[in-house]
Amino acid sequence: LVYPVRRPGHREFKLTRERANKRVVVDAAAVWFPAGVCRRVSLRRHQDEQCDQPGQLVGFAWRVPGGALRLQPGQAGCGWPGDTGVPPRQRARLRVDSRRHGLVSLEHPEALENLHKDFQHAGSDIVQAFTYNGHREKMRVINKEHLLEPLNRAALQIAKQVSQEVSSGEQNLIAGNISGTHIWDPNDEKTKQEVRLMFREMIQWAKEEGADYIIGETFYFADEAYVALDEIKKSELPAVLTISPMAENIMRDGISIIDTCKQLEQRGADVVGMNCFRGPSTMLPDIKKIRDS
Repeated sequence: LVYPVRRPGHREFKLTRERANKRVVVDAAAVWFPAGVCRRVSLRRHQDEQCDQPGQLVGFAWRVPGGALRLQPGQAGCGWPGDTGVPPRQRARLRVDSRRHGLVSLEHPEALENLHKDFQHAGSDIVQAFTYNGHREKMRVINKEHLLEPLNRAALQIAKQVSQEVSSGEQNLIAGNISGTHIWDPNDEKTKQEVRLMFREMIQWAKEEGADYIIGETFYFADEAYVALDEIKKSELPAVLTISPMAENIMRDGISIIDTCKQLEQRGADVVGMNCFRGPSTMLPDIKKIRDS
């Protein structure tokens, strides 16, 4: 059974009643693989199917019985497989020096729009704003802090524009995006507060530009993910949280994958899961454990 949860100013947001406490997502890192390597998760039959086209975009992202985030059986949500300043390698002409982080949304908006449309035409029902790593600290490092808000708003506006250009009559969902900051220090309260404020301003811009929900991704520290979730919940937008443990299979603050996801769910995350660094063979076993826990 799928029931709607309506939020003021936002389109219908559907969650699954059945197993509602076991919502799991594998985010964008596992989206783009060559034929014969990737596996597509079928939302309709809940089983893996071999991909048959090179470079095929696949619906790894929303493996939830009955659909989640308004996705119906057979629909897919695909996000960006990488950094704000480094678009997919399949578009070599758009490779961007990482020192010019994310400026593609300001300098080449038409190219970013086309990349969004590639995901959309491949079957995604979600347009994720290209703001990964587009936070204040990163922009400060490259001496572009003055462009922080224009960059975020431009990326969100492009995502919104593309979300409305659909033939089905129902526009795509828009996902805002925040990510791990690389400056989180468990022993430094000042840094923790700085990270919180970075999340807060990006979430506020996303809400003002009409995002339907927020994806928080690529967290190495469980506590940083909890802070990100806390700020998303304050915005009253739905929250998707995905963590990125390294090869040691534990968060950097010593909390296990399972316990981190349990805590995220208990704190109010609408979807929890993993992203980045791994392929299906090393990610799906942990996803199964998360779902079963």
